[in-house]
Amino acid sequence: MDGSVTAPGARLLERWLCAPELNLIEVHRRQDCVAEFVAGPGLSTELQKHLKGIRDIERILGRLQNRLRNPRELGGVRDTLTALPAISATLLEFPDTPVAAIAERIHDFEPLSELLNRGLADELPGKIDDGGTIRDGFDPELDRIRGLTRDSQQWLSEFELAEQARTGIKNLRIRFNGAFGYFIEVTKSNVALVPDDYVRKQTMKNAERYTTSVLKEREREILNAEAEIPQL
Repeated sequence: MDGSVTAPGARLLERWLCAPELNLIEVHRRQDCVAEFVAGPGLSTELQKHLKGIRDIERILGRLQNRLRNPRELGGVRDTLTALPAISATLLEFPDTPVAAIAERIHDFEPLSELLNRGLADELPGKIDDGGTIRDGFDPELDRIRGLTRDSQQWLSEFELAEQARTGIKNLRIRFNGAFGYFIEVTKSNVALVPDDYVRKQTMKNAERYTTSVLKEREREILNAEAEIPQL
């Protein structure tokens, strides 16, 4: 009995079967629509294909109203809005019929559709805290923070080379541990070459560990990036 391809369609059919329509005008309208679909099987198949892009928008909007932050729900809205123009165009292939009249009731919500397509990634996570919800290029600040996490190792390598060249300490190393964060490690034999802007963080048996204002700022940004991304 149920040949629908969307969850809202299945629920609508169930309601119609549980509470049959008594208004003859509406009954005849539905019958006329069915007759058009039977007479145009190719268009009916095409319409069904486009309807498969419709998500359970009724349930999705209810969850979003309750502030349930699941990025895939927004993806469902995006996919649904993306499918609407093709659905309207197919309905209009039945000119001067009750089927074509349905197309007039469908809005395209173009600004919202454009925003969601531009802002949401193709593959969405189940939780906003997992990251990856927003498409690269949508927000410059988010791109910058993401760049810190993606490019941190490259930046640290480049910073290490730059400090080796600036100080003349060839075995200078940028390292990290959970207790002290990022630091510049210099062997005892090269301590005399350490610049005045280096701030000592820790003394080891065979080395001294330092930081600089530049490294401290970069460290703060890198360590905060993972927390800032979902907040932003």
